[in-house]
Amino acid sequence: QDWVFKGEAKKMSLKEGSGFVLDSLSAKEATITPTKIELFGMALVTPYSKLGDTLVMKFKKYPDFRDYNNQVYMNGDFDKAYIAIRDIMAFAPALERNTFFAQNKNEIIYIDGNLKGKVNNLKGRDLNLRLGKSMELKGNFNSRNLTQSDEAFLSLKLEQLSTNMNTLRQLIPNFNPPANFDKLGELYFEGRFDGFFNDFVADGNLTTDLGIAAMDMNLNSKEGIEQAQYSGQLSLTNFDLARWTDNPNFGLVTVSSKVYDGVGLTQSTAYAKLNASIDYFA
Repeated sequence: QDWVFKGEAKKMSLKEGSGFVLDSLSAKEATITPTKIELFGMALVTPYSKLGDTLVMKFKKYPDFRDYNNQVYMNGDFDKAYIAIRDIMAFAPALERNTFFAQNKNEIIYIDGNLKGKVNNLKGRDLNLRLGKSMELKGNFNSRNLTQSDEAFLSLKLEQLSTNMNTLRQLIPNFNPPANFDKLGELYFEGRFDGFFNDFVADGNLTTDLGIAAMDMNLNSKEGIEQAQYSGQLSLTNFDLARWTDNPNFGLVTVSSKVYDGVGLTQSTAYAKLNASIDYFA
């Protein structure tokens, strides 16, 4: 027989068998049924996280929580919330196979905006996400298979993505570009990203410590950076070629180019067909 609980949840706490601890869960308006949990004016507190203010979870039956990634639909509006990666992994243990999550399990994600969908089919709208000092994301996204690092698909429309090469190495499987990529320093990207971590199209503007790049590029690094394939359009503005190449005979360059049949991202393997127009070189 169906049953419905409605009321104010003043405080609930628990310790789950996996070690997950819930210090306090409260909601000004709570509805619990055999297929739905709705929490409005919510405050969820663990030793490492604090979430508010709205969370709705829908499912066919409570045993669906055993396969939370694929069976439980979520819709959450978050305001000045923060969540520990270790708490996310408690609900989605498959993320332990993702290098980024495994190496950052002690970090905190700060979040404002809306998240909805199942973990393996998650969407974000009007999001502002920040991971310590290593990454900040503003914009919208759609995703598939987030818990499967080799199959994770992302479609991002970014007002801003700020990060660095070390974070990208952790986030993208088998992505380990040469050391001179670290000279790019802090990265600020505005535009679109569509595809898998190792096979994607990036269309937008990238600001680095060495200069500015406008791009509409496809990169496939499934076979490693030595055999990576790439093509598209790339324009550089006041790019410090001397620092990039460690060659003092070069200087700043402003160039528009179209790349065909590019292969390899190392100095020993890089080869591409290139049409370029150099506007400035010093």
